[in-house]
Amino acid sequence: MTTQQQVITRAAQGLRKSVSTAVVGESTIIGPAAGVTLTKGQAVRVNAGNTTRLTDASAINTANCLGLVKSDTAIGFAPEIERETLQLANWTSLTGSAALTPGARYFADPATPGSLTGIVPGTGCIVSIGLALTADTLNIEISDPILL
Repeated sequence: MTTQQQVITRAAQGLRKSVSTAVVGESTIIGPAAGVTLTKGQAVRVNAGNTTRLTDASAINTANCLGLVKSDTAIGFAPEIERETLQLANWTSLTGSAALTPGARYFADPATPGSLTGIVPGTGCIVSIGLALTADTLNIEISDPILL
């Protein structure tokens, strides 16, 4: 494998699937073309059709998370996906609050695909996305989905 490619293998319900992505930097990858319009900061996955979709923690087969989108991306374009840290001046569209709570853990929100919540989900799947370092910076630490 060259430094221009990285194969990411994720498991869902015992089914394994390889996804080929291009490496941009130590923490950023280029995903396959977006299958939906993506907004900066949304949690994303790659579906069976090899398109980038929103992480949907309401079901185990859509709960995998590859990372967070680095910038708004239109359908058909390949998104940059951040896998280390993401800084946003305003997190309202993703969490419902302008600022993160430093030290709090954030999860994929099973009620709203692509969004994050600071409350441990009680339905669907638990997918830890990361830990807030400051009010505007999330340290991305993605866990495998846990079906509730």
